[in-house]
Amino acid sequence: MNGQIFFLLTLMTVGLSKGKLVERETNRTERYTLEHNDISSTRYLGEACVSSGACRRGNRDSVCHHGVCTCLPFHMAQNATTCLPTALLGFECFAHSQCSLRVPNSGCIDGTCQCSRGYAPYRRHLCLPPARLGHKCFGDDQCRLSDKHSYCKFIIPNVYGRCYCDESAEHFGQSCIKPRLVIGSRCSTSAECKAHIKNSLCHDSTCVCDYGFTIGWTDNRCVATLKGLNENQLNFNQRASIGQPCTSWAQCQAADFNSGCIDGYCQCIAGEMQCGRNNTGCHPLTFQCRSSGRCISRSLTCNGHADCEDASDEIDCRQRPCPTGSFPCGAHCISGMFICDGIQHCADGSDEDRCQVEDGEDCPGNSFKCNDGTCVPEHAFCNSIVDCSDGSDEPEKACKREYRKKKSGEYCPVKCANGRCRSAAVLCTGQDGCGDNTDEKHCEICRCPTIIHQV
Repeated sequence: MNGQIFFLLTLMTVGLSKGKLVERETNRTERYTLEHNDISSTRYLGEACVSSGACRRGNRDSVCHHGVCTCLPFHMAQNATTCLPTALLGFECFAHSQCSLRVPNSGCIDGTCQCSRGYAPYRRHLCLPPARLGHKCFGDDQCRLSDKHSYCKFIIPNVYGRCYCDESAEHFGQSCIKPRLVIGSRCSTSAECKAHIKNSLCHDSTCVCDYGFTIGWTDNRCVATLKGLNENQLNFNQRASIGQPCTSWAQCQAADFNSGCIDGYCQCIAGEMQCGRNNTGCHPLTFQCRSSGRCISRSLTCNGHADCEDASDEIDCRQRPCPTGSFPCGAHCISGMFICDGIQHCADGSDEDRCQVEDGEDCPGNSFKCNDGTCVPEHAFCNSIVDCSDGSDEPEKACKREYRKKKSGEYCPVKCANGRCRSAAVLCTGQDGCGDNTDEKHCEICRCPTIIHQV
């Protein structure tokens, strides 16, 4: 009896062993077949694989991971045959996920990874949420998301600080309240004055009435000095501001009643001690609009868009010499911001000539020279985007608040009151390029002293 049981168990053991050998041999055969096919076949994203080589034939940026074709690390699948690299802020992109997978709260905007609306960029890897007054912050932009009149006062320089109201506003509750401006109030830009007082402007950091207007019976009202006319009705083509060529006294007095056409130029009748042809009040690196006397960034001249009320920044581009900040291009002039930008704007390509110079040579006018000899547009200096391959257009000390004293040979065309260096392109653009608005302070011509008539 026991012998029979033993015989049956032996047969069962042998049968199981043979079954496992058959199964193992079948698996080995199937695996060999799969590997053999995998070597010569192409695998796409999401398909089964044995080797990474088969995946790369379907997509060069993929690997075989756990038996499935997947994208390489720091890449994302766009479709079955394409893996796109994820990107940090400021880098080129084609899809939102390229940015958001690497930097939360960012997206692909105009072909570049940028922070989503309501977030402030911090270096290349973070998009910061708004920071309220008194709360921790890492930059001015983060505070201004909550209140436009606030800034980040650093506790540890260039590391972190807390949000406070700027000098022009008062802390009230959880907000920075900017007092209503009147004639005589302190100001940074003409836009501040115009927001509270019609026909006013900011001159010498003070709100005053615009040209052709005088203070009314209240300190927040400017009335026309030329009876029956207002600023909008004046013929700009017949006006000429201080320092501009003229042919008659009427041209000059239409812009400033206390000026006249003297020696072919509009000049103050009472003398030029504080205001005159050689001292208009505008920053010398700006362009002066002929009629209004408003000064704009020289980078805006000859850019194909009228930024002056009388379009003098574009009309003058058809003659020689070219306006300040522009570049001669055949029979016309183009904006200096187009020089060495990598795109040919002149028919003869002269705007892209000499954009790689040797030691001792200078780049074309209105462009910046990198340490490696490459020339880039003037506005590339300290614009928070690295344009030079060696990063010399973004020197940390000069571009930040740490800049104190200009060393011999150090490039700093415009020094802001807060110590930062900027290119001349930021002057009088209507935007705060310095971080303290000092680049927007000298954008209106001076006013001639009032003539005192003897009785």
